[in-house]
Amino acid sequence: MTTGGKGIPRLQELSYLEVAARAVARGSSFEDIRRELVDHMLRISQASPGTGNTAAYRNAKKNSKRYVNNVSEALKELMRLGLVHRATLPASASSVDAYRGATFALTASGETWVDLLIDDRPRGYDALCETLLRNHPQFKSFLVTIGAFGESERQGFEVPLMRWGDLPKPRSRVRYVQTLALHISQELSKNRAGWAADASEVQSAIASYVQAIVDRAWSRERPDPLPRSQDFVNKCEEAAVKLAFTKAGAPLDYISMEILRRWTRTLGIANFSYHAPGSYALRLWPTAELSRSEDGLEIRRRVGEVWRDRIVTELQRAHERVRRADSGGSPWLPIYRVRAAVCAELRVLDSEFDMALLELLRSERGAEVPYRVNLDQSSYGNIPPSERPLIVSTPSATRIFKSMTLVPRHSGTASEGGIQ
Repeated sequence: MTTGGKGIPRLQELSYLEVAARAVARGSSFEDIRRELVDHMLRISQASPGTGNTAAYRNAKKNSKRYVNNVSEALKELMRLGLVHRATLPASASSVDAYRGATFALTASGETWVDLLIDDRPRGYDALCETLLRNHPQFKSFLVTIGAFGESERQGFEVPLMRWGDLPKPRSRVRYVQTLALHISQELSKNRAGWAADASEVQSAIASYVQAIVDRAWSRERPDPLPRSQDFVNKCEEAAVKLAFTKAGAPLDYISMEILRRWTRTLGIANFSYHAPGSYALRLWPTAELSRSEDGLEIRRRVGEVWRDRIVTELQRAHERVRRADSGGSPWLPIYRVRAAVCAELRVLDSEFDMALLELLRSERGAEVPYRVNLDQSSYGNIPPSERPLIVSTPSATRIFKSMTLVPRHSGTASEGGIQ
């Protein structure tokens, strides 16, 4: 595998770079790094309930051909960034046998970065952010587009979307594309999305993108690549996202956008959701302001005491907005929807919302607000894969909560709120 190129690597988690770099510093072999990375994937999965089957990671540890590409991609990126000396890597799992015992070496910059991670992990990730900006122009363009970097007045970026069920009957794929294009153009006319296109341009872009996928499958004599309506809708979303970033001056394919939104969440500089109040859309917003100074990259994140107080203050209004939009009438609301409402309004991270909510439950914050929070482990509807439940850990147990409601303080609720 070569290690050149400036595109966004297919690296789902930035933490893979930390795991690989620390392992290289210890002199670990390729196979040792693979095992450490599998262990890390397992820990991530265990900390994010509902994201997958952890047994797959446990079984993979013994199979030297599993997750080879993940290791190669992490090492390849470390080499691109100048943190690990360049070396050849297995191009696929079938060629891994020749590399199992291979070892790698950190550059001087890599040694400095690993030392910084050990001494001050947050600063280590800030340093990684600066390195990524230097080496990946698309990463910088993404941040500029959503308003996190430079002098942009943007406070976010959105791509209007539409569910298949939103299309009136009789439904067809042609009608869906036409209706989606009209819907997107109407939403863009409100001048808040961060990009512009008319209905004909949107319709042409989506139709040609989807048709190209079908044509490629037919040319290779493969089955229908979009057998379900949801498969078709997903590809229309990919096309809309690609068009949106291209029109905004930051050409990105859909997978690169997915990876960058994960990276920026990890770095604490941006957030996203499909479930903030308003019309259905993918919304991305900055959670920090990045700028250059004589000392290098400055990152001012919206975190800490002041922002958690603002989250607690905003919670009641957000809860009411979500409740009004929910036609079910239940006082119990999905936590992920309330979280999205608060975070999109204040432009903060999901993790800040969760910490503020937990502090409110423990009566460590929000003594002045007129409500208390009740939590329930039951789910009122499915939790989308892009969203997480609230995880409450105590010395004795870890509990997962999916729903919440607010009650007046004078209702007799316990001081720390209620847990069902």
